[in-house]
Amino acid sequence: MVLLAISSTISGLRINWSAPLDTVGWRGTFVLLPIGWGGLTLILCLFFLDAQDRSLTDAAQGKRTDQTPLPVLSGLSPRKAAMDFALWRVGVSNFIVMTLTMGLTINLFPILTEAGVSRASAAWLTSLAGIVGTIGKLVTGALLDRFRPNWIGGLTLATASLAFLLLLEGVKEPRLIVVALLINGYAAGTKTQITGFLTASYGGMKHFGVIYGVVAALMALASGIGPLLAGLIYDHAG
Repeated sequence: MVLLAISSTISGLRINWSAPLDTVGWRGTFVLLPIGWGGLTLILCLFFLDAQDRSLTDAAQGKRTDQTPLPVLSGLSPRKAAMDFALWRVGVSNFIVMTLTMGLTINLFPILTEAGVSRASAAWLTSLAGIVGTIGKLVTGALLDRFRPNWIGGLTLATASLAFLLLLEGVKEPRLIVVALLINGYAAGTKTQITGFLTASYGGMKHFGVIYGVVAALMALASGIGPLLAGLIYDHAG
């Protein structure tokens, strides 16, 4: 879970790519993106995946290593998890939030430039969303340790609705767009932590990999659908 939080924090950072775009173009910039994020994540995995992680995997498979007692992992089977209403709520709610936040995140740059913000300032402002997203991960993690996780998850992700209210025609202006950008970044930054925590709480750790893999796949699907829907809405409604 710690590595998951660290790697998701790295991937959540939005760096100002205006300089690489001007230097090597968008094709070269897309090459730099996976090298940067993937390289940092690979280094973390190489140095911080230890024997404890392997022992937990052995425990899930009912194996023993050396003579030390293995922890007994409990949780739902994949079949029972597929019929669990709580896990369905976690998956569906995160699918909706991911669709909305990613649809907005991908289009923040043109939203800012169409509001009169210069390209250089828009690139700098969009990077703030990554910083706020990182703060959101830490704050949400602290809250999940102290209060009911379902309420923290619902209230935290519901804040994303404020971002869209600030972007309504007749309300939006550059300052409010920046506020919406920060709110959206915070909400987007919390989803992985909330999803992992709630999946482990409701589904247990015995088959966590399978259960969380399905939920994470739904989030990945939503991250692709969100920008597509946002683009279609823009083409038809402006």
